Amino acid sequence: MLQSRTLWSVVLLAFVVLLLYPFKTRVVPPWRLCVADEEGRPIPKMAVRYFWRHYSIDWESKDEWAKTDANGCVSFPERTTRASLAQRIIKAVFNAPWIVHASWGPHGHIVVGVSPYEYETTSVTYDGSGPPPERVVAKRRQKPLFSQC
Repeated sequence: MLQSRTLWSVVLLAFVVLLLYPFKTRVVPPWRLCVADEEGRPIPKMAVRYFWRHYSIDWESKDEWAKTDANGCVSFPERTTRASLAQRIIKAVFNAPWIVHASWGPHGHIVVGVSPYEYETTSVTYDGSGPPPERVVAKRRQKPLFSQC
């Protein structure tokens, strides 16, 4: 009887640990994005804003600002998140009523053209179905964003 109770205690403890341990999950792999104009010339010092979120796990997005280097490129490290099995189940339950409108899985989004202002804003997205985009073309604005006084 004592052995049986000890065995059940160990099984229960293992189950609780499995349920509560925050497992690490990749959201977005390392991402290098190069920004060029319509003629293919790199755009240095272009401000970009990077958002990432695993909609099946995270409750809110995270973001980071950066600028392209002299070659018009910007690099971001792998993005990960941690969540226990219990958290993942709770998140799925909260998303279930909104299944038509809810997002699921990993997403990364880079907005390009925030500055300099002579370029139109554009963006690229990673949805987990393949590698992240490596290049984006920023178009020059036809009219200035701000008129000079």
